[in-house]
Amino acid sequence: MVEEKLHSVEGLVPIVDIPSENPEANFKKYAAVLSNFLNNANPPQVTIGIFGGYGSGKTTLMNAIAAELRKISEPKSLLIVGFNAWRHDHEEYLFLPLLAAIHKHIQDDSSVSKHVRSAFLGFVQGVSLKFSNFEISANKLVESVNALLKDNFSKVLGDYIDVYDELGRVSLDEKNSVKRRVVVFIDDLDRCIPEKAFVLLEALKSFMDLRGFMFVLGLDPRAIETYITRKYGKEFVKPEEYLQKMFQVPFHLPRPTEKSMRVILTGLLGEHGSKWAHNIRQELEEKGGLVDFFPRNIRQAKRILNMHQAILLAHDRLKLKPELLLALLIVQVRWPLAYWLLQSFQEDFHEILNACHSNDLDNRVPENILNNASAMAVLRDGGFYRLYKRFILEKAGLTFEGIMPYLELMGWPVDIEAKWNRKE
Repeated sequence: MVEEKLHSVEGLVPIVDIPSENPEANFKKYAAVLSNFLNNANPPQVTIGIFGGYGSGKTTLMNAIAAELRKISEPKSLLIVGFNAWRHDHEEYLFLPLLAAIHKHIQDDSSVSKHVRSAFLGFVQGVSLKFSNFEISANKLVESVNALLKDNFSKVLGDYIDVYDELGRVSLDEKNSVKRRVVVFIDDLDRCIPEKAFVLLEALKSFMDLRGFMFVLGLDPRAIETYITRKYGKEFVKPEEYLQKMFQVPFHLPRPTEKSMRVILTGLLGEHGSKWAHNIRQELEEKGGLVDFFPRNIRQAKRILNMHQAILLAHDRLKLKPELLLALLIVQVRWPLAYWLLQSFQEDFHEILNACHSNDLDNRVPENILNNASAMAVLRDGGFYRLYKRFILEKAGLTFEGIMPYLELMGWPVDIEAKWNRKE
């Protein structure tokens, strides 16, 4: 029995959620334009914001910009620093690991490396760092680092402006002219605790004026705007104005089109190489198919494909209809409230849905649905209605009995149920 089960799932290969090394054509064009902004900026003091939501491709575009920049810039006059803020979210001060990242990239240049270490010491002199259950004085830490590095950093006074001056010397020569462009890519800032992300942005504001230093930040602006509003209120500064003042080039990632999503999805499935991927790819390549209903989000699309593959292989003896399962998974991810309603009102769902679209609500729609604006909005959503009628109900033989086995395999959405029952 165990051997049979293992045999049925041995072909399971997940589509990994990592940035694409071969982005679609539009991303390549964006990368070419934005890398030229950085390469041609005079003076080289540009801050670019790559704005987009969860799974929109911010990291993919930032990697493409860095790759293009390496092609068009002189190696000796360019220093690219990559920094993933989220990996250091446990740190009390995100600026310290950022300095460490800069130091890592230029440690082969001892004269420049010294300035970064000085900047590090200047920063920590004004703070106390906590280790376990006791505190260590920042001055003690400075003394320890001095001894460890066997270098004289006594000129660093710990004042914030000293950090600014020391870091500025990384890009300047003895004549105070720019000798190299330092491009710092900061990713996943919106995945950090909002307070820490905001503190790092505040620290960076001073360094964005350094000649030779340029920054490319990938973030969802809503995360920062929400924190500013909650922390300070709109009287402090309008959240959108805060970001506008910080970024000279605010680039909002466009929402993928149906055509581009088809290209992305068929590309992912083509790389997969399995029989399952081949069959799904054929369906998605057809115009007017299920690809039109996929969420316009690459990360969510990958989740749908991975769940589809897993359920089909785990229950291969049930002879499930792949297209029906895929349509229900799209509902589960793109319209989670509709999926919960589908699970919760199985016997009456057809009638409820038709009543919402015909506007014949009397005695046909339960009161708790009528009184819930979110529920009514999703039931009247034209995209969901078309998907349900065309790809779910018809594939299920126009009866709910054909849908129920799939719902039993897909699981109960406890998070949506909790929101529905929560008393505000």
